[in-house]
This record gives sequence, structure tokens and C-alpha cells, in this order.
Amino acid sequence: MLEPAQFLAATYTLLERDEDAGRLVDRLHREFPAIPWLPRWAVRSFPIKDPKILDRFVVNFLKSGLPTTPPFSYYKILDENRLSGEQIRTLVFGRKVIGLEVGFGSGGWLERSPDGKANFRRFITGSDSGKSWIENDLLCDQWQERFGGHKICYPVFRNPEGTPENKDEYLIPYTWGMFTFSVLD
Repeated sequence: MLEPAQFLAATYTLLERDEDAGRLVDRLHREFPAIPWLPRWAVRSFPIKDPKILDRFVVNFLKSGLPTTPPFSYYKILDENRLSGEQIRTLVFGRKVIGLEVGFGSGGWLERSPDGKANFRRFITGSDSGKSWIENDLLCDQWQERFGGHKICYPVFRNPEGTPENKDEYLIPYTWGMFTFSVLD
């Protein structure tokens, strides 16, 4: 309910139906008072391919009055920045990455061997091990504990605006969030 309603509020504003957007935003404030909209995280839910339309969408979303938290910039999850399976393999297998789970404030180090053995260590507490592989240009992981031990596959995108300091040179959008990372070695 929350994400489609947010999308609808931005669409109302885009269509200059500001009163409809206002009513919907008021309802969202009442039903979800503690949930801010974080453009960096939420754009993963909206598969808008044209960068100009995505820019307009974010501007109108902010204009709609939904609660937001900085930063107001957002990740450009565009086809032109998507990595192929071979590019993903070269980037992460046999290497160590450091990353953040956007919107959750957690993250850690992830190391994959050339043959796909994987280890994850959180910044605060906890670690897990599993295996990784490439399937249909997606990076797939299966951990012993994370995600209930289920296989999970996701695309990987280059972030043209990312930096090693921000740990966001690459993006992995998934159903409930976004993982940003940079390669350490």
C-alpha cells in the first residue's frame, strides 16, 4: 500500500492535481506517521527507464509534501548502468567489497572466492557464509542464515555518481531495500 500510494501522490502532482496529492499525503501522514520517504532508497521500486522522466518524478514526489529525509539525491537505476553477468563476475568474485544497506544504516564486508564461496561480516555484529553464482546476468547468493537461507538473485548497477568514500560505486536493488558497495581489493 505505501509505495503505490507514494507513486500515486507524485503522479497527482505531476498531473497538477495538487488537491488530490494533498489529500493522499494527509492520509499517508495519518496511517504511516513515522515513515519518511528516502529518494535514494525508494526509486528502486519505480522502474522508470528515461532519466528525464525519473528526474521529473522525484521533483514531483518532493513537491507532493510526503515526509522526506536527506539526502534528496537519488540513485539512477538505469539500463545503461546495468552490469552483465561477466562484468559482475569480474567485479566481485575473488574480491572483497564493503557496503551499506540504504535506509537501514547497516552494512558490512562481503568476500567471494573465485569459485563462489562467500562470507559476510556486518559492521556491528554477526556474520554468515554461503555461496554465490551468476544466473541470467544476475548475482545470486544463498546464505546459511541471511534471507532465511533462500536463494536470492539481483541485478547490479554501476553508480556514475558513487564514490569509494560513500561505499556506493555499485548498486544492488532488491525487493525491500538497496545495497550499495565499493570494491576494496
